[in-house]
Amino acid sequence: MEFIANIWPILMVVLGLGFVIFIHELGHFAVAKWAGVKVEKFSIGFGPSLLGFQRGETYYSLSIIPLGGFVKMLGENPEEDGQDAVIDPRSYLNKPVSHRMAIISAGVIMNIITGLGFFAMAYRLGVPYMPAVVGFVVAGGPAYEAGIRPGDEMTAIDNRSGATFEDFLRTVSTSSEGQSVRLDLKRAEDGTPYNVLLTPIIRPGRLKPEVGLGFPQDILLGKPAITKMPGTPANAVLPTELKAKDKIVAVASVKGEWVDVDSNQKLRVELQKLRAEPVRLRVVASEEAGAAPREVLVAPVHAMGLGLRFTAGRITAIQKGSPAADAGLKIGETISLADGKPVDPRTLASVAFDAAGKPLKLVLMDEFEKSRELIVKPRPEPPAFGPIGLEENQDIPALGLTLFASPMISSIEPGSAAEKAGLKPGQVVTKIHLTLASENSEDGKPSTSKPEEMTYQIASAPTNDKEPKSGTPLATIATVLRQLDMVKVQEVALTVASSDSQLELKLPPVPDSGQFLVERGLGQMNLIRPLPPQALGASVSRGINETTRSIKEIFGTIRALVTQRVSRKLLGGPVTIASQAYATASEGLGLFLKFLGILSINLAVMNFLPIAPLDGGQMVFLIGEKIRGKPLPESVLALFSYMGLAAVLSLMVMVLYQDILRVFGLL
Repeated sequence: MEFIANIWPILMVVLGLGFVIFIHELGHFAVAKWAGVKVEKFSIGFGPSLLGFQRGETYYSLSIIPLGGFVKMLGENPEEDGQDAVIDPRSYLNKPVSHRMAIISAGVIMNIITGLGFFAMAYRLGVPYMPAVVGFVVAGGPAYEAGIRPGDEMTAIDNRSGATFEDFLRTVSTSSEGQSVRLDLKRAEDGTPYNVLLTPIIRPGRLKPEVGLGFPQDILLGKPAITKMPGTPANAVLPTELKAKDKIVAVASVKGEWVDVDSNQKLRVELQKLRAEPVRLRVVASEEAGAAPREVLVAPVHAMGLGLRFTAGRITAIQKGSPAADAGLKIGETISLADGKPVDPRTLASVAFDAAGKPLKLVLMDEFEKSRELIVKPRPEPPAFGPIGLEENQDIPALGLTLFASPMISSIEPGSAAEKAGLKPGQVVTKIHLTLASENSEDGKPSTSKPEEMTYQIASAPTNDKEPKSGTPLATIATVLRQLDMVKVQEVALTVASSDSQLELKLPPVPDSGQFLVERGLGQMNLIRPLPPQALGASVSRGINETTRSIKEIFGTIRALVTQRVSRKLLGGPVTIASQAYATASEGLGLFLKFLGILSINLAVMNFLPIAPLDGGQMVFLIGEKIRGKPLPESVLALFSYMGLAAVLSLMVMVLYQDILRVFGLL
C-alpha cells in the first residue's frame, strides 16, 4: 500500500502533463484535418520514437524527449517537403490564410478551454486554500508603516472580495513600477474595518516586489511538532506527546486557569505572557473525530546571547495608528530610558508588552541630544519571530516602532566570558564570525565534515547596502543575535574597537537570562483551509474567473521579468514543473487539477507570444500575409524566424540551467 501511495502521484504527474501537451497538439491536429490538410505525424515529445503506429496517412508517436509535442503537416516546412509542398492541394501552404490561422490558434484555444475545465473540476471537487490573513508584518515595510498588524484579515484585494493569500501574493508580485495595491482589512481583535493603499517595493537581495506581509500560521502543529532550539536547556526532554496536526486549543501556566485560543495571534499573546515559565498546552488530534484533549507541558526557551547588552539607536519607522504614533514619538529620536531603566533594544519588545494597557514613561533624545519625556500606552502585541525588518532593525510591536540596534556595548553581564575577556561599555563590535556547531551523523557519532562558517561586517548605522566594498556581507547586531536563536553556533569571534585600540576575541553563545522566545520550538503549520465542493454553476463561474485572472497574471509576470522587477531566478524548466506537479499531486486531486489548469493557461499564453517559431509568431506572419495579399518576403520570414528561434533556445537554456542549480542546491 505504501508503494502505491508513493507511485500514484508520479503517475498523476506523467498523465497530467502528457494530457496538457496532448490537448494542445490535438487542437492543431483536429482543425488541420477539418481544413483538409495532410497530417504526416502527430507526436507527443521530440526526438526518436519510443512507441508509434501508422493509421491512414498519419504516424502517431510517443517520443523520447518529453518537452512538448508537434503536428507535422505537409507544406509546413517547404524546404523539407520539396515540390509536394507547392503542388499538393492538401498542403498547408495551399490553404486559405483564414484556415491556416484557425489551425495555428487551435492549440492555444484548446489549452484555454482545457484550463477552464481543470479549474472547474478542481472547484467541483473542493480545494485547499490559504485565507487572506496576515501572518507577520516586516518591520519598517510599506504594510508596517500603513498600520497593518498580524492577525488582520484582508476582506478585499483591489476591490475584489473572496481573495486568498495566494491571490494577494500574485497581485503584489506582478505589480508594475509605482502601481499601488488597495487592501480592505479588518482588525483581528475587534473586526474594525479599514483600508490601505500599498506601493510594492523591491528589497535588496529579494527576487520580486513585496509589501512586507508574510504567510499566516495555524494553531495546528507541523512535522516535527516541536524541535530543540539553541536556547533549550541541555537536559530538557522534548515532549513526545505532541504530534503533527495536533491542534492547540488552550494555554495555561502550571497552576493557572486555561485560556482558550482559536488563532495564532491569540496563541502568541498567551505564550508571551508565560514566556519565562513552563506552560501547559491543551491539544487535540485534529484528524480524529471526537478525539479527547491531551495536556502537554512545554518548558521555556531562552534566547541566546554573548553576555553583552547593546545600545538602542534611533527610531527608524513608526507604524500608523500605533501607540508610538499616538504618543508623538518621532523617527530619528532615541529611546534612552523606559520606566527609568536603560533601554536594551533586544528586551524592549518584552518590556513594552508587559506594560500593555498601562502608562510607560519613556525618555527620548533627539539628534542634538536634547531630551524629553512622554507617556505611551503599549498594546498587547508580542514580539515577532519572522524576518527582522526592512533594514534589519529591531521591531517593538507593542509600541509600533522599529529602532536600530547599535553595535556599541552598553553593559556586560557580571561573571560572563565577555567580562573575563576584558570587554567594556562603549566599545563597538565591527565584525562577527560565526562557527556553526557540527550536526551529529545518523549513527549518533560527531560529524567529520567541516563546520559551516559565516562572517559579517556589522553596520554602525541603518543601511540597505548588504554588500559593502569589502565583499563581506553587512549585518546588524539584531540580525546576528537572531541567528544565535535559530541555529546552533559553536563559537563567535568578535572584532571590537574602542577609541584607541582594536581587540579580537572568541566567545561561546550562552542563554540570555532575561530573554525568552515565545515559540519554544513549536512547529506550526501555515494556515490552510478546505474550500468545500462547489455546485456545478459555481465551479464553472470560478473556473472562468480563474482563467481570466491567470491570463492577466502571466502577462503581468512577463512584464515584470522584462522590466526586471521579478528576478529570472524564479523561472523554472521541466524539472521545476515536474517537482511542483508532484508536490500538488501528493496533496490531492483537486489541488493537482488546479495546477494543471494554471499550466495549461501558461502553455496557451506562452505559445501565443509573437515570437517565431511559436504559434503566436506564425500568426503574426499570417496577419502580415493577409494584409499584404501575398506571403511576406523570404528574407523577412528568415530573419524573424532565426531571431525567434534564438530567443526560444536562449530561454530554454536559461530555465534548464536554473533547474540544474536547484537540483544541486545552488539557487
